[in-house]
Amino acid sequence: MPQHHPHHADPGLTPVPVALLFPPTTTPHGALTQPDSSGLTARTAGLLVATYTRAGDRIIDLDANPTLARAAAALERRIVTGNAGTVRLICARLPRLASCDPTLPELVEWMREQRDALQPGGFLLTAVSAEGPDGGYIDRATTVITAARTAGLTYHQHLIAVLAPLPEDESLPDERAAAGCRVPHLPGGRYARVHSDLFVFATIAGGPDA
Repeated sequence: MPQHHPHHADPGLTPVPVALLFPPTTTPHGALTQPDSSGLTARTAGLLVATYTRAGDRIIDLDANPTLARAAAALERRIVTGNAGTVRLICARLPRLASCDPTLPELVEWMREQRDALQPGGFLLTAVSAEGPDGGYIDRATTVITAARTAGLTYHQHLIAVLAPLPEDESLPDERAAAGCRVPHLPGGRYARVHSDLFVFATIAGGPDA
């Protein structure tokens, strides 16, 4: 689970640098839980808002995600625009333009703008896409973390949000084939991604000179 502040302390949760967020398999009405277009389930959005903000805090959501907005309203947080002063939490998908990747200096400059919009002790929550222009895999994590640190933010946590129920059979395709079991077809010879990578960065409580 994400790291918790003292006002959200839960003795059953242990802060860790990498955490898995599992969605419920069904809603209270029995329907299968599905992530929205940003890869968030209602449970994950609520957990993120509850962990990184307090009641009454303000949030900037650069993607105007309705799932996040509903979670914020239910937990008595306010979604505001970028010209409303400093905020506790900023949420954004990266890269900002799906057609291209920003250079490291461009990303550093963007990170500095987000840092300046955060309160001391605030958080920048980034959902980092790993999909390349051809649908292949691109590891953007190193660039994003480097840019954040260069911009004066501290690396806080990597959250892996699982977007689909886990299968009951955990064996690998080769093991299932050897056992005579049917092996599902892999579109394009690739596994489908069923998780979203979330990287959380923090400002320094007391300001950048603390």
